[in-house]
Amino acid sequence: ITVHNGRLYAGTDQGVFVLDSGGWTRTLAVGAAVNDLKSYSGRLFAATANSGRIYMFDGVWSVHFSPSESEATSLAVHDGRLYAGLGVPSNGRVFAYDNHSGDAWMLMRTLDNAASRVRAMVQYDKRLYTAVFSAPVGAAVYVSTPVAATLTGGDGSFGPETLAATGLNFG
Repeated sequence: ITVHNGRLYAGTDQGVFVLDSGGWTRTLAVGAAVNDLKSYSGRLFAATANSGRIYMFDGVWSVHFSPSESEATSLAVHDGRLYAGLGVPSNGRVFAYDNHSGDAWMLMRTLDNAASRVRAMVQYDKRLYTAVFSAPVGAAVYVSTPVAATLTGGDGSFGPETLAATGLNFG
């Protein structure tokens, strides 16, 4: 459940609903559970169990990301990006999207084993916390701190290159 552009939205097993003066009205029917909703950069995103698709609402709903996983479980906004946690059938993965990457989602992390899946994500104290279910050990929490760096030395060729990173700050 989330607030987007001053309106209350809820994700359910029946799709996405918005609260208006007449009650709840369905705005998106996906045929599967809506696991999470997040408002990001003036648009509303829905993580679903509908083949892992992430839908975007900017006046109309459309598929924004269609990964190979069968379930998108969680969304979080952190450090100017929208993150999506995904699950089965592969190792769970975390992707990131920002307004500067067009419509591309970038793979940020692949979890350790095929039984792992992201359950929830949240930004806290300038870090992204990712709660993970991982059989047979049970559960884990990963803490990520994206680091901004400047890379120099890449000329775009296919041969070996030496890169230098500056501006790293782990404080």
